[in-house]
Amino acid sequence: TGSKYKSVILSFSKQDDGSFLLTSKVSSGLE
Repeated sequence: TGSKYKSVILSFSKQDDGSFLLTSKVSSGLE
């Protein structure tokens, strides 16, 4: 408890033209 954490989620989303877009979702819990 009281610990700080950071979650980083990287995902590749395939686009309509067949290319891949790297989407980065960062969720930080610093309550």
